Amino acid sequence: MKRSFTICLTGTVLLAAGVIFLPRYISRSLDLRNLNRISLTDRDQFSYMEPSSYDLPGNDEGFRSLINGKGELTLITSFDRQTTRLNEEMLQEIYDQVFNAQESGMLPNLTGITDRYAAMGQESSINEAFVYGEDYESTLDWLYHAESAEYYSLVYTSGENSHVKNMLNFWLVHYTDMLYQDYYFLVNEDNYKIYYAWIYNPYTDYLCSILDQVSAAFDQDAERILLDNMYMAADGCTYYYEADFCEIVSWADAYAQKYPVTMHLAFGEKEVTMEQRPLTAGRRGYRGIGIGLQSIGDTFSVPEN
Repeated sequence: MKRSFTICLTGTVLLAAGVIFLPRYISRSLDLRNLNRISLTDRDQFSYMEPSSYDLPGNDEGFRSLINGKGELTLITSFDRQTTRLNEEMLQEIYDQVFNAQESGMLPNLTGITDRYAAMGQESSINEAFVYGEDYESTLDWLYHAESAEYYSLVYTSGENSHVKNMLNFWLVHYTDMLYQDYYFLVNEDNYKIYYAWIYNPYTDYLCSILDQVSAAFDQDAERILLDNMYMAADGCTYYYEADFCEIVSWADAYAQKYPVTMHLAFGEKEVTMEQRPLTAGRRGYRGIGIGLQSIGDTFSVPEN
């Protein structure tokens, strides 16, 4: 009996030692076996993540992934000025980009002057009136009223390699003066380049009313104003995005489509489609103009009330 006890005790001790030390021994043996050795695996056997391209065609590919259902969009965080002080450096960077885009002619006028200028019949100088009107100083209020900022992450499968997942991060920032202006800018997180803008103010409402006139009946003055605006936007997009050249759809095509006007920007062998489209009335009661990558206009919308 004493011998049986001894055998059992010895077996228990050995079993316990094996449970404790054997996994460590096996793990150490495997580590030593692979130490200073390189193993190669075919890329086709696994997937990996890469940042999205920072050029416009690369970002356009990401947004188009939402159209074909291959992209996954996640809202990472959001801020509003009621609870959080928005990053001043970011807001300054966005302002610089907005200023450059408006100077180039890409964006419609961002002043929020009342539509009395349109009512005065100054169509021939409507742009100058909205820029240099007596209320010019007060029209810059939107610059100081960033209402909210949302940070998104978009993950999508690369069109060049199905085993590559690209990630594109961007901000959607809302400005408003609570009276005449509501502006939303979708910008790249890295360089704050504007990839889409939703602009609501009395001037954009005026442009939409001109579109209504052209659609209802042939009106040479209205047509001329829209043509000027369309070509200005095309030239502005070409300059702002530093494209090689821009091809705009013919006016007849744009009229037949009843908008949006599409513009094709060329970057070497790559091409992206920009758009300018009318928007229904926003929070302040003014209709707006959306301009930027067509892929964004087809997948994103902003609150209208």
